[in-house]
Amino acid sequence: MISVIFDLDETLVDTTPAMMELKEENWKGAEHHISEFTLYEGVTELLEFLQAHDVRMAVVSTSPGEYCRMVLEHVGINCHCIIGKEEGNKPSPAPLRKALESLKLSPEHSIVFGDKATDIEAAQNAGIQSVACTWGTLELDKLLNAHPDFVISDPRDGIQVLSKRFML
Repeated sequence: MISVIFDLDETLVDTTPAMMELKEENWKGAEHHISEFTLYEGVTELLEFLQAHDVRMAVVSTSPGEYCRMVLEHVGINCHCIIGKEEGNKPSPAPLRKALESLKLSPEHSIVFGDKATDIEAAQNAGIQSVACTWGTLELDKLLNAHPDFVISDPRDGIQVLSKRFML
């Protein structure tokens, strides 16, 4: 069994309509924009691949867990585990370790997808391989300078990464 741990905002879901609220951690304000959020092109194909290969999926975000649940419900994503900022903030490895504990998996059977340097640093701190997702990032240079294990520019490229990494 393997798992993919995703960041939420600007990795799976285009949350730019609430960018100002998210930056200010105005979660109630951000919730008013959820109806405007969409999946990035290619995310559906990646998620279908995960489902077809029985890959467990978690979301670990620096947003509150309840906000994450509302966003995931809006875009129609079901996952095995949702860890919000209440469990710790990246780059601390604590939220990723909590996800692994919940999934009952080890770091070597997991991989992290994220759009920020802190996502990559958290993965490194937890001993998990990382994928830099460039399609939604607002900090490309910082993301690449964090030295991710893989860099992809389209969610569908994650299928090749997972196939190579886990021989799916």
